[in-house]
Amino acid sequence: MSRPALLHNMSTPPSTVIKHQTVAPPGCTLLFQLPPGFRWAGPGPLLTRLTGRQWRRATQAEAELRRLLNEQAAQLPLPPAALVAGSAEGAKAVEDLLAICTVLAKSSDRVYLRDKEPNLRRIASERRVVFRLPPPEEAES
Repeated sequence: MSRPALLHNMSTPPSTVIKHQTVAPPGCTLLFQLPPGFRWAGPGPLLTRLTGRQWRRATQAEAELRRLLNEQAAQLPLPPAALVAGSAEGAKAVEDLLAICTVLAKSSDRVYLRDKEPNLRRIASERRVVFRLPPPEEAES
């Protein structure tokens, strides 16, 4: 008969420190926008550009792109939710195509949500998403 493991067997409560690594310094403004001349032609062509693999069936390509975007969102060093800013003045342009597509697909006009299902129609050449990472004093609270 096995005994349940104790999660905590100390006289003081454990302390947890959660650190968040960002793609830019705190207080920085980031711009996510498709590169000039990039034309959205659907999941298949985008996947071909990202992976080099050809996709024959549109449904398989869409499912694979959604999987890839969700995987990338989990790995991006961004907060799980961020307000979308209006002005891109002084913003640092992100150049990673997969990161750009991920943020575009998981953002509304007002908020980015890492855990939301990607909306592939939001990946459009005329669209951009800008967010401002919180300054250090806001990031630690």
